[in-house]
Amino acid sequence: MRPADLEDLCIAEKKTWPEIVFQGTVARGQIVCVASADRPWAPYAVGRMHRSSVEFLSTGFHGIAVEIMHTEGDALWAMGSKTPAPSAPPAALLAAMEEARAAEAARGVAQAARAVEAARAAVEARIADIPRLRRKAEKSLRQIADLKGKGAAVDAAQADKLSKEGSLVAEVDALDRELTKLLSEGGEGVVDPSGATKGYIAESGSDNNGGVASGASESVGGESGEIKVSEDADAEGAAETDEADDSDLLSETDALFLSSLLAELSLACPSPNAPLLLSTLFGRASLRAGGVGVKKTTWKTSAAILESLPEGAVATRSTGGKAAALEVVAFDRSLAPAFSTVAPDAPAAGVSAATATKKGPEVIISERMVKNHHVTFVDGLEAWGFEKDRLELLACELRRLFGVSAAVGVRSGTEDNLSKGRKQLWSLKLGGQLSDEVKGALAARGVDKAKLPPKKKGKRR
Repeated sequence: MRPADLEDLCIAEKKTWPEIVFQGTVARGQIVCVASADRPWAPYAVGRMHRSSVEFLSTGFHGIAVEIMHTEGDALWAMGSKTPAPSAPPAALLAAMEEARAAEAARGVAQAARAVEAARAAVEARIADIPRLRRKAEKSLRQIADLKGKGAAVDAAQADKLSKEGSLVAEVDALDRELTKLLSEGGEGVVDPSGATKGYIAESGSDNNGGVASGASESVGGESGEIKVSEDADAEGAAETDEADDSDLLSETDALFLSSLLAELSLACPSPNAPLLLSTLFGRASLRAGGVGVKKTTWKTSAAILESLPEGAVATRSTGGKAAALEVVAFDRSLAPAFSTVAPDAPAAGVSAATATKKGPEVIISERMVKNHHVTFVDGLEAWGFEKDRLELLACELRRLFGVSAAVGVRSGTEDNLSKGRKQLWSLKLGGQLSDEVKGALAARGVDKAKLPPKKKGKRR
């Protein structure tokens, strides 16, 4: 099975890939049989699981899965009856295989339907985004026209903008053609449900009277029949549209993440004396947005979303050094787009099996610098029933919840515990300064006693 097919199967059945591959959860040391995919009724080997389902989630497809103990044709087999494996499956198994094939066919149909729906959503998103891109290019063209009209000497940045005039004109033309094509391929009378193309393209083709659709005019002098904005459109309205906030064009996911990001900036009030690491800011915004990270938005990167904000709204600087990172040093709310305060989701969202099974003493949460990076450490979870397997599961959940790296490692100072006959202790490590967030997530999972590191004045949060 290809990894892509396995991923689709996990989504369809709402299971992890080890549960799909091994037909259920497995434990380290569990005795299993091994059979080929085309003859599942005739095992040819017996072995012991080398890793558990939770460990497979951390290590992936690499390494040993089963330690083989006995195979068909070996010395142990020769000591027995040497009965050959049946060439055909029993009736009950045959019926189960037929049922599995029918389920696989049904999944294929569902997968095809999802692909069609995803393609349709992608087209709708592109149709909604083209007017914004066109207005942005036209705004740059007006600025270029203003520079030419002044006739004064230009600096290097202005000269660079002037050199882009040809590419901007071509971009506007290409966007017109693309939007016309997308709307025409969708059939006559395609209506944008989001209203994002208001005043730009109302529908494709002609109206019932054979004329050009309302709000648009057919381009002349060309054979392509492009549909463009009417030349006699109100200039004042066009200017207002260009200067208007693009928040009405944002998708629901984009709007949610942007509001969460601006809300975190407003609460943090970063300054040059107390800057905020960009990675920490985006991690908190993802938590506030209920696990929606920047990669799930149309911006995809932190740099792209910062560039989309008005100039001067957010000021950043580099920390310097070999492992330089960006930090936010100022936020001007008056320059930022209007946003609504998004209440952070309860950390308990998505909690599964990674919960405390007993009460223990206070858990220690600390923040340290590791190779010039901030890392949050959690120690003492063993007393709450979190052995290594459960810690790995907890790390997976926190990784998805905060959008940061998370791993389990040997606790510092206990590396030789096993050689001394003592219990091995572990630390949960997360990238960034997340002590408050981790405390809330642990409380939602039954760990209600946690000691936080002392907060220092001017400390980067």
